[in-house]
Amino acid sequence: MKIAVENLNRVRANKELTYRDLSRMTGYSKNSIQKLLSYGNESKSRLDIVVSVCRALDIDFPSIFERGFGSYDKHGKLIYKCFDIDFDTEYYLKNFVNKVHIKISNHSHYYLKTVSGLSESTISDLLNFKTNNPRVETLLKIAKGLGISDSEIFR
Repeated sequence: MKIAVENLNRVRANKELTYRDLSRMTGYSKNSIQKLLSYGNESKSRLDIVVSVCRALDIDFPSIFERGFGSYDKHGKLIYKCFDIDFDTEYYLKNFVNKVHIKISNHSHYYLKTVSGLSESTISDLLNFKTNNPRVETLLKIAKGLGISDSEIFR
């Protein structure tokens, strides 16, 4: 999540937006935005706020997890892949769950518990869509356990 926070802050600064600006654009409190974008963030943010901030900044959500995200033109303007308006939190969660199901097709939820360090109930709730707004940290632990890059798991 550290790379994602760095990328989000870089775009926010490049667009000269404040936490208050993002708060108005997303509908989340200034404190929630500030917490998400703080470098000490322990990845406790929920998927919906991260996707909303990406939408507000017009950034492709999966790309924020990539080092070397974006480049600068000769005028110092940041160039990056823009957000696809049709994609929302539900889309990214369904895509994530589908990829996990494919990756563990020959394994049980216990296997996923072992490789991710999460409880079986957390995994079961997530994979059965009983959790509709998980913490990004939870999703990244699963991706890491399965050996899938943070950006690829959401594509």
